[in-house]
Amino acid sequence: MGNVFRLSDAFGAFFVSTTGLVFVVAIVFASTVSESLTDVNIWATSLGWQFSIVVMVLIFARRRGNFFVALRLNKAPNIQVIFLGLGLSYLVLIGYLLVIIALELVLGLDLTSFKRGNAVPLPGPEGRSFIAWLLLAVTTICGAPVAEELLYRGVIFQGLTASWPNWIAHCVSAGLFSITHLDSGVIIPIFGIGIIFSMIFVHQRSLWASIGIHALFNTVGFLAMFLSKV
Repeated sequence: MGNVFRLSDAFGAFFVSTTGLVFVVAIVFASTVSESLTDVNIWATSLGWQFSIVVMVLIFARRRGNFFVALRLNKAPNIQVIFLGLGLSYLVLIGYLLVIIALELVLGLDLTSFKRGNAVPLPGPEGRSFIAWLLLAVTTICGAPVAEELLYRGVIFQGLTASWPNWIAHCVSAGLFSITHLDSGVIIPIFGIGIIFSMIFVHQRSLWASIGIHALFNTVGFLAMFLSKV
């Protein structure tokens, strides 16, 4: 899969984004210590981080020419492939949970920490404001899919393939994608899902394909959480 990005772009983009993530975690930690942590604080900060990633990726891409072409945003995806990717992603998630449950039953282990989702330290849902739900929806359904796909598939994966075999690029980009979710309960399934995203990206030659799958996956998760809280 030819591209204009280089290995230096992959490492540079990851370094800059990780620096921003550390800043976000520091803000959340400081808010927790000062007991001023709120939904609005968390999701506004996260949205700001996602926006900074988009700007950073566009800067990296512009250095390599037409950013639409460089990031594979110039081709529409196959809708059927998007739904196929969504189904495969949920098969990975369900398969992972079944393995964890089987290990608990057979070996008598307590693997509760490996069954939870993203462990964001949220206050209780009671009285959650409209603006908090709105920020959460925008961050989860729009911000995360766009920012993360631009970063991990658009720049990092393509940059890795410039110097490394595709299978290594799949594994490394998916690994970085999963680790930055900062939760042991999702690292393994998100790794598998990340590989699905990059494989479909390669097959479709369109970043819109992985963005679409990611957005639908997060939308289902958000609606499930919303309906369980209201």
